[in-house]
Amino acid sequence: MLEIKPRLARMALDYLTAPVTSVDVERAFSAGRLTINRLQRNMSPSTFEAKMAVGSWYGTPPLPDISEVASVIEAGM
Repeated sequence: MLEIKPRLARMALDYLTAPVTSVDVERAFSAGRLTINRLQRNMSPSTFEAKMAVGSWYGTPPLPDISEVASVIEAGM
């Protein structure tokens, strides 16, 4: 599939390997409050966003081998 439709395969890899959260919205906002302590109130929004992203990705398993992902995509088509 990577050779036949490389753009579609790359898009599928980007979309299908995005970290998924099963945390409800209220818990996600609570985590944000716990992330910033009294000493970090002047943190920029981009730094806060990066800190939240790294925290959510920390427990995510690494991406499997691309050939394995491609075979799964090909099997579904």
